[in-house]
Amino acid sequence: MRIAIIQETFHPIVSGSGKRIYEISRRLVKRGHEVYVYTTNQNGMHSELETIDGINVRRIKVGNFITKDNFRIPNRVMTFVKNAFKLILKEYAFDVLEVSNSPLIPTYLSYIFRKKSYKIVNVTLHECWLNSWLKWFRNPFISIPGFYLEYISYYIPDSIISVSHFTARKLIRYMPFLKGKITIIPNGIGSDVLKLYNGDINTREEYSIICISRLFTYKKISDLIYAFRKLQLEYPKSSLYIVGAGPEYNKLINLCKSLNLNKVFFLGLMEYHTLIKTLRSKYVMVLPSIREGFSIVTLESMAVGTPVIARNSKDSAIHEHITHEENGFLVNNIDEMVFYIKLLFENKKLWRYISLNAYNYAKKFSWDKVAIEYENTIERVLNEK
Repeated sequence: MRIAIIQETFHPIVSGSGKRIYEISRRLVKRGHEVYVYTTNQNGMHSELETIDGINVRRIKVGNFITKDNFRIPNRVMTFVKNAFKLILKEYAFDVLEVSNSPLIPTYLSYIFRKKSYKIVNVTLHECWLNSWLKWFRNPFISIPGFYLEYISYYIPDSIISVSHFTARKLIRYMPFLKGKITIIPNGIGSDVLKLYNGDINTREEYSIICISRLFTYKKISDLIYAFRKLQLEYPKSSLYIVGAGPEYNKLINLCKSLNLNKVFFLGLMEYHTLIKTLRSKYVMVLPSIREGFSIVTLESMAVGTPVIARNSKDSAIHEHITHEENGFLVNNIDEMVFYIKLLFENKKLWRYISLNAYNYAKKFSWDKVAIEYENTIERVLNEK
């Protein structure tokens, strides 16, 4: 197969959706397929044309088009997508157009150009909004058109892949006729990461907390900082490491200064293997986000045996993977966050129990399996055309 993929961010830029596309694509190349990824070149940091692990990467120069609240700036997204389609039409005839992560605008354009350059369209969803438009946008001139534009867009693709049961159920609840069009293919974990499992609590940095997240408002990093202030009253040797970048960076730095916290370390973006090694050296990973489609970093944390404490949110799929007090913890507020961090600090037996259960859960997921499931799904849809 010859596959064209429209994906906002791609390796080496760190993002969950970009990680998924990279891991699937490089395995598809090994299985004899041609893969072209059309992605952004934000701030012109990378080569416009390059080959990564056999994947043909086309980067389109565009300014940052994501606001501090992780909303897209429509005109900049349109510029990226329009130029991506120009390149796709100039390249080859593709069997598949894959639209990943933020599918609204490219899905509509895929309908216009379908007969010219590809046979089928697949959309991969990490989350869907639908009724959430009314929650995130108070302006009805944005929320109501947004809802209907998203609703109609799901008629267009030949197939839809959801990375979680949570997103699939939400789609089917609003659009029951999509049931036969949706395939659930979760994210995976690499065997190299599973080999780094560290169940020895004595090798961990004592009283250390790590959070790996983009720094957006809905990620609620400020809640973790407030929780850490409470922890430091009892555990003055405790430390908090925040890995990631985003528009909330300066605000979070100033918050730490105002709270006189000198053991909060902002590590920025990290190379992947360094990130995993850092993750396996810490005592606990906290994910305070109120929105998660499928948190790959949660799975990676479980794979290396670092217990996870995550937000129990109705807008998040995290509860699909964490069973409270079995392979991690789900919390509703800052006080519960503090309680379970303290519990893991004090109870080594519980820490080992959670760590091993989390590792055993993570072993169920494999990028090799994900790539094969993706390949089988796309080939089935092609054969049905």
